[in-house]
Amino acid sequence: MTIPAPATESVRPDVPAPAPPGPRRPPRPLTIITFALALAGLTLLALPGGAWPALGVLILATVAGVIALVSRSERGQALAVLAASLATVGVLGAALVLLAQATLFPLLEQAVYAARNKPPLLEPSADAPPSYPDDDAASATEPFAIEQTAFGADPAVPGQWWYVVVIDNADPTQVFAGVSFTITAVSPDESVLDTQVHTRSIEPHRTVVTGTLSAGPSEVDALQVDMSPSSFTLSGSNLVLFESQEVTSTLDPDGLTTVTGEAVNVFTSDIDDATVTVVAYDSTGTAMGVASVPLGTVAEGAVVPFAVKLPMPVPTDATFEVFVQG
Repeated sequence: MTIPAPATESVRPDVPAPAPPGPRRPPRPLTIITFALALAGLTLLALPGGAWPALGVLILATVAGVIALVSRSERGQALAVLAASLATVGVLGAALVLLAQATLFPLLEQAVYAARNKPPLLEPSADAPPSYPDDDAASATEPFAIEQTAFGADPAVPGQWWYVVVIDNADPTQVFAGVSFTITAVSPDESVLDTQVHTRSIEPHRTVVTGTLSAGPSEVDALQVDMSPSSFTLSGSNLVLFESQEVTSTLDPDGLTTVTGEAVNVFTSDIDDATVTVVAYDSTGTAMGVASVPLGTVAEGAVVPFAVKLPMPVPTDATFEVFVQG
């Protein structure tokens, strides 16, 4: 009787055993950078005034995310998809915020101004009953005009130029709201260097529009100012918002002039976003410098001190005009 040998498992010596799974490799740097840029852009978008820088960062994150997704050597594809998606949504959000700032915010400003000023204007007055003329009638008889424009290089910031537009409203019983000013800096070869747009109300007597333009290495040869008709008109006998008092000027040791004084809210309600602007004139009455400081919200009847330092030197015979506007 023959007993068979026990069966044995044959192993091929030339086939290696499967290697155990190694540790999971982390995403590559480009994927991490994409995700970090997306988070930074969304954080900037949530900050006041951060829409423009957020848009640039988010566009960069979107491009980096696309590169990470199409690169087969890039690990962490799921994280890249998430980062690119966040960046794309952020770009759309930033674009919507900028569009709202350019179109909706001026309209809201006009509505707030009308709501703030309309109740006092409805108080009965035998001498001058309040009225709200229609837009067509107001635009045909608007008594305000640009009295002077001036500009100059900012000594503190290379390539930056200041500008001043002084508007005179000959009718003390009317405020012209929603007037748009387009300020354009023109070079000697008539090319456009920079443009700024302001929307504000023309208050009784004199109003100033000021700001800065970027010209880079070029010189500003001319200032072009385009002014639109007002959106609507407010009429009444008590439309002056502020008066200034105790105004004095002192020359600092560094040769710059500081104008001090007090702003008085003479209106019948609180005034938001008040600003003090000082314009310096030479002996011929031509504007030669300007500076502004914010006052914030000024309560009805409040007296607020201010100090405005002009960043450019002015002659000793210069005169100064103070504009306190809301």
